[in-house]
Amino acid sequence: MQRLSSLIEAKVYDLEGGRIVGRVEDVAFSLQTGTIYGIFVKRSLQRKRHGFVPIASVKGIGRDAVTILSLDCVEKGVAKPKGLLGQKVMTRQGNTVGTVTDAIISKDERLVIGLELAQSFWEDLRHRRKIWPLSPDFVFGDAVIAPENYRSVAPEKLLEHARRLAPFSLQLENEEVCFLIRRDR
Repeated sequence: MQRLSSLIEAKVYDLEGGRIVGRVEDVAFSLQTGTIYGIFVKRSLQRKRHGFVPIASVKGIGRDAVTILSLDCVEKGVAKPKGLLGQKVMTRQGNTVGTVTDAIISKDERLVIGLELAQSFWEDLRHRRKIWPLSPDFVFGDAVIAPENYRSVAPEKLLEHARRLAPFSLQLENEEVCFLIRRDR
């Protein structure tokens, strides 16, 4: 497991030529199932400075860098969806659960498996920030709306929960989101 925030600004290498393509700018994924669709790359020394690499073209996600098959995999002109960082998470009954401070990924499964939520300053100090699994019932607008019975889970249970959702990824209506708040480019 790895925090998604640690992947932002990681170098992206092209395996075909061994060159640095750029840096990870953001990650696009399904809010309902955690399926990662790809990474947005901030390219250096290019006129078109931004690109998108579909997850099928990503060879590896490491602690220090991301590797892609070739420079040809970088697509231009892909619109970046809404971002989650700093968004409120509320239940359907209107109770605030917390604010998204990070996302947890499984590099091997290529899934976002949970969200780290901050509650209040004192609550975070006393009990640490909690990790919450993704849910097929999430709705995202001005806030993330979660089911009423939505609860945090132990980090070791996140992957198990994500694997249960994976078979439904094609059946569910998935909302594509990014980790960072969208900035017009």
